[in-house]
Amino acid sequence: MPVPPLAVFLFAHQDDEFGCFAAIEAARADGLRPVCLYLTDGGGGRASPQARCDESRRVLLSLGVAAEDIHFPGISERLPDGGLAGHLPAAFAAVQQCLLACQAPVARLLIHAWEGGHQDHDAAHLLGLAVAHSLDLLPRTRQFALYHGAGLRHGLFRVLAPLAANGPCDRTRLPWASRLRYLRLCCGYPSQWKSWLGLLPFVGLHLLVQGTQDLQPVSLERIQDRPHPGPLLYEERGAARWAELVAAVTPFAATHLGTAPTPAV
Repeated sequence: MPVPPLAVFLFAHQDDEFGCFAAIEAARADGLRPVCLYLTDGGGGRASPQARCDESRRVLLSLGVAAEDIHFPGISERLPDGGLAGHLPAAFAAVQQCLLACQAPVARLLIHAWEGGHQDHDAAHLLGLAVAHSLDLLPRTRQFALYHGAGLRHGLFRVLAPLAANGPCDRTRLPWASRLRYLRLCCGYPSQWKSWLGLLPFVGLHLLVQGTQDLQPVSLERIQDRPHPGPLLYEERGAARWAELVAAVTPFAATHLGTAPTPAV
């Protein structure tokens, strides 16, 4: 039997897959084999990394992803939740090894949006661009939004809201059965109940009112700029500073992409 091409999904943390449930199922419908990789250990909070891995595994299995196509290089390589920017070379090597072991060509790549919501998400975007560039996949790579604080202050944020600066939006309207099923899946992360207290109302509003899967193209030029004007959400929350992230990722980005973010505010 011919080996189906891969649709690769790169996630910074366990539960980040909520941003592209429909894209995972669409890949299967298109005859592709979804492969999901988690780039950090997910141990930034009080929940155990193993509990978080188990929760994401159950969700992905319900979406039709094969157990052998769910990988946790963030666990095996001890890549810390919240600190991915400082470990991009190790994460890149681990992703390459996983894809090589799949023994199939990559036809599609989905990565975190460049949006300033979580420092690991922006680092994962850069890592995804490096993977796409190495495989000549940039035209077939898409980014998915999770959350950001563009235009807001005091730690407020928007969920599943693509930034216009990231390019035109490929918007797919979802059937009602899928919307309700995806909303139920968002309740499948009990170890992250505190985070989901803030996320779930906005995710539910998006699914029930807008009901779309929104994807955007990627470009190397875009990463030269801050994700958006004003304070980034992770700066507002005191998790990381933009200048610190730029300093951490510049050697990797310059090597693998030939360009890097600028430290200008």
